Amino acid sequence: MLGHTIEPMLCQAVGIVAHIFLNWLLVWKYEYGVTGAGIATSIANLFIYWMLLQVTKNLEDIKGAIVEPKLSSARDIIEYLKLGIPSAFMLAIEVWAQELMNLEAGLFSVNAQAANVILVNVFILVLMFSYGMQ
Repeated sequence: MLGHTIEPMLCQAVGIVAHIFLNWLLVWKYEYGVTGAGIATSIANLFIYWMLLQVTKNLEDIKGAIVEPKLSSARDIIEYLKLGIPSAFMLAIEVWAQELMNLEAGLFSVNAQAANVILVNVFILVLMFSYGMQ
């Protein structure tokens, strides 16, 4: 999506605002606690996914790239795996570190854990702005 960095950034920003609202609604207003934080995170991530899917389906530049997978798609898959597995592992380590911080915040209180989730999402929003400005 070269040249189209603003649209995904806006999707992420809207998703983060929705996540903050859902956390407030489910954790504090309806008092679901940790369960509410998990539900809010899942709903917000599905919402972000849906928005990004709509953006990619409507961008003329990449509309032809969105196709059903075929058997020929697996040709030379080893080359892709050589690059993809280390990249996925680095991303997984980053996510695991964030999840460990969230678990540690939960040792203090549910409010601390909810605040940590909000701060991580704000951090992601700040990163999306910097990616969008490139």
